[in-house]
Amino acid sequence: MLDVISVAILAPYELVREGLRSILVNGAFNVVASASGAAELEIQAARSAPDIILIDDTAMLDHGELIDIRRLFPNSKIALFVDGADMEYAMQSLEFGVDGVLEKDISCEQVAAALKMIALGQRVVPSRLVESLANLHFGYASGDWESNSASAKLSDREIEILKCLAAGEANKVISRRLNITEATVKVHIKAILRKLHVVNRTQAAIWAVVRGLNGDAGPPDQVRHAAYAGMAGAA
Repeated sequence: MLDVISVAILAPYELVREGLRSILVNGAFNVVASASGAAELEIQAARSAPDIILIDDTAMLDHGELIDIRRLFPNSKIALFVDGADMEYAMQSLEFGVDGVLEKDISCEQVAAALKMIALGQRVVPSRLVESLANLHFGYASGDWESNSASAKLSDREIEILKCLAAGEANKVISRRLNITEATVKVHIKAILRKLHVVNRTQAAIWAVVRGLNGDAGPPDQVRHAAYAGMAGAA
């Protein structure tokens, strides 16, 4: 567990930067940079290596700039603070290195809780964005969890790990929970991705959630209320 989480803020408007700074300082975060653009962020945060880079969507970064930030700060998590109406941009950003998406209509306490989850390696995604991603990648699947997992030929251990992925847990957390090494977790995840015909752990988690991970009926309600490391879990 991190003692003090360091955060760099990227937002073009001073009022937004100061508002976010106030929320973070009150939440016991260490704000190490506050920049109006990507170039200024690079200068301010170069030596501090922040745990999280919090980007306001009004910065209007294109995906090339997100990739550049990921390259410049490979050990930092990237969180995107978005207007709820701009889910398409948020969806696309997840494919370009963003680790979490926070909507602007959540409380200060939820912002702090979500950032702590991101710092621990969990993916934070609003539940309605999970629903949109599920539609985009898979469409809603019919049937219960047991029949879907059987058709994918998942082993009992792979099902355990897939449940952890659906909860947004990092490899280190999964290894401790299941008492196996991180290397073994990675081997199982590669097998899961291959069997589910998906390209990353986020898609694997969505696959599980939309099919009713706990044996419940599938979407849309199950997805909408899923605690896939989303705002429901951060509340």
